[in-house]
Amino acid sequence: MDKKLCEAIQLFEEVMIYGTTHIMNELKLDIFKELSVEQVRLLDLLSTKGPLTSTEITELQGGHKSATSNRLKKLIQKDFVRFEQIKDDHRIKHVVITDKGLAATKEANELTFTYFKLLLSEVAEEEIEQFIHTFKKVKTILLAKS
Repeated sequence: MDKKLCEAIQLFEEVMIYGTTHIMNELKLDIFKELSVEQVRLLDLLSTKGPLTSTEITELQGGHKSATSNRLKKLIQKDFVRFEQIKDDHRIKHVVITDKGLAATKEANELTFTYFKLLLSEVAEEEIEQFIHTFKKVKTILLAKS
């Protein structure tokens, strides 16, 4: 079991790394010329989760606060995100994705989906269903533990 689990984790990591790099190279989207992979992932995180504090972003993405801070500075300069203070507590600022950030994320996601649909045309529907089932189960376990 341990050997198979290690193989599954390693394969997942490789697919994420090679997949992202492959997509960036193949699609040649303007957003990938302007932003790093980490910045694109941060935008995607905000578009799915909604406004988050920089601490929450760091926790969800892993890494260091300084790396998150640097990403945010660059995204703010390019008008992809902005800070918004919480009305009830002026000490807390949320990072909010802008319309420009949403549009870029939407375009990247649509093109990525189309690309993967072509790339994975040889994967059977049953295999995709099993993939979905497995990852839903893992997500449920993770959410229960947090």
